[in-house]
Amino acid sequence: MQTPDVAPRPYDQDDRVVGLTHLAIGVSSRDAVDSMFAKLHKAGCQIEKAPRQTGDGYYECAIFDPDGNIIEIVADG
Repeated sequence: MQTPDVAPRPYDQDDRVVGLTHLAIGVSSRDAVDSMFAKLHKAGCQIEKAPRQTGDGYYECAIFDPDGNIIEIVADG
């Protein structure tokens, strides 16, 4: 994964990178994704992406945490 605000580094298979691009939390169903999204939206969380079906078979949404990290909520499509 990539983010535009991190400078590119040469790829080395043995290289370890500190930090994260996003955190994904798996839930049991599409309804659970929708429910969590509604609660987070109502609580005033900044939305990164509304619930959607992805091309690789998942149903997901994402918000930004207070530090600007992306928190993704995902279920099998």
